Amino acid sequence: MQINFERISLNADHSFRAYEYRFLAQDQSFHIHQEYELAAVEGIGGVVYCGADTTNFDSGDLFLFGGRLPHRFTARRADDHTSQNMIEEPMARVVQFRHDAFGPGFFHLPENAPILELLQSSTAGLGFRRTEIPELEKELRNIVTSPGYRRLSLLLSLLADLADLLSSRSIRILSPGAPSLLSHDVDAVRLSRLQDYIEAEYATEASIDGAAEKLALTRTSFCRYVKRITGRTFTELINDYRLTIAAMHLRDSVFTISGISEEVGFGSLSHFNARFKERYGITPSAFRRSTGGKD
Repeated sequence: MQINFERISLNADHSFRAYEYRFLAQDQSFHIHQEYELAAVEGIGGVVYCGADTTNFDSGDLFLFGGRLPHRFTARRADDHTSQNMIEEPMARVVQFRHDAFGPGFFHLPENAPILELLQSSTAGLGFRRTEIPELEKELRNIVTSPGYRRLSLLLSLLADLADLLSSRSIRILSPGAPSLLSHDVDAVRLSRLQDYIEAEYATEASIDGAAEKLALTRTSFCRYVKRITGRTFTELINDYRLTIAAMHLRDSVFTISGISEEVGFGSLSHFNARFKERYGITPSAFRRSTGGKD
């Protein structure tokens, strides 16, 4: 996948961008830009890539990405889901804004300290589940669909609501190692190539040597490089991707748990169970029951 370095243009009539598009009509690329971004996809779930990490998203989940944080949404394949949240035309809604969208120094006012903390935290990517906080996606929709003169106050209101959730268990940190990516475009390009490799090979032939070759690095240099820019090892990154796909299968497919373990590339069921519980806090069977998956 090619990484897209976006240049977002604003004019005298707009201090930030707010728009929507048909999600399946546009295959989103891995992209990066200077602005903060609020985004949600309504009508379908899938995988969100953020920095070096991946996680599931469901219809209406809200995400806040910091400036220069690479990210991408991919829809769940049609043969992978039976979600009742599906609609005929899934929509993505996006708001992109700069630090000075409300005027120079606005977020440094004492009253706005919680919002400034929110924006600083977004350098690692933040996720908010619709199942726990359904009103957030509605607030984003209102920003996109309202007249221009109302959008600024609605955006500030949404940011204030998100700031109130910073200490909440409802918030997800998407990519803890992401801040080290912010200053080097070459890192974003390499990360895109690494994600291509993981996505293509996670269930079969994935190896450190294969990934190192993809990035044109020696094995030793590759291991050091991945650890430096992501704070993770290659094994941790690929296992997290496998677990992300496994969680979707547990919720949306009729595969057995042992079949899912094999499908996503884990060598043993016990290893899969241990890694899944380590990441999600519950066993695969408990996760399936909690998400209404098929037995």
